[in-house]
Amino acid sequence: MITVQRLDTPDQVTEKATVALIDGSITWTYGLQEQAEWGFTLPTPAGESPTFFVMRQDGVPYYYVHFHGVEFRSASANVQVGFSRTWYVLHVLGVRDVISGAAAGSLHRDYRPGDIAIIDDFIDLSHHRPRSILTEIWERPPYIGATFAEPTCPELRAILISLANERFRRGHVHERAVLVEEEGHRFSTPAEARMQKLIGGDLIAHHQASEAIYARELGIHYTALNYVTNIAEGLEPNMAWVPPEEGRAAGALCVEIMLEGVARAARRTSTCTACPRSGDDPAGIALGSVLMKPVYH
Repeated sequence: MITVQRLDTPDQVTEKATVALIDGSITWTYGLQEQAEWGFTLPTPAGESPTFFVMRQDGVPYYYVHFHGVEFRSASANVQVGFSRTWYVLHVLGVRDVISGAAAGSLHRDYRPGDIAIIDDFIDLSHHRPRSILTEIWERPPYIGATFAEPTCPELRAILISLANERFRRGHVHERAVLVEEEGHRFSTPAEARMQKLIGGDLIAHHQASEAIYARELGIHYTALNYVTNIAEGLEPNMAWVPPEEGRAAGALCVEIMLEGVARAARRTSTCTACPRSGDDPAGIALGSVLMKPVYH
């Protein structure tokens, strides 16, 4: 059984990594967590963090967080604060790059079940999730006018695109996609799906717009891979799904792509100017320089 330690400070994390993988609906199914060397949690202003697993890919250490830091069956680790805990820890650990994965529904006739897409833009339609990691965690947050001319990291996107084209079926890789984020726990109604398509969405999922926002505010490079599992309700006569056997095989390829992406991301020398504010203090937040909010109760 994997040992999970409750640590008090980030300095107690003995294995330092610059990259994290945030996923649940793809990698957890394939038992990735069982390959962990150990795991840890840390206190945050929003409560105890989720478990961060210490992993390796091609000799490169990285952190793995299940289900984006949220345990959906536990009210104490709910979505509203779960994301805040995860991204606060990523920040204090000094993580530079984050790769995210998720299943997604299609809003566009060209994005078919069984395809994969590397998103390059998003529309945030969440309602209760914190709109800003800065105002959620810091009582007196520094002012950071985060810009989204390129909503995800172009360097990390290029890595996933290259790997996807190398390993996935020709014609089934989409190098761009606009993701619509709803908070989830249910699928959209036909009317909601038509609205999401009308406003410019290609895919719908439940978390990656928030992740992209928090990453940009914290100066973290971020990219996301989406595996299209179904057509959104009401857009076609039948709600088409990927056949189970095909889904398992394609999911395994997605895991390979993301893990190799982690290794390539860690080894690269970043020249990206879209994500960080500066090399010395990428988020513009010197730890201890601003007043922290009290822990949630």
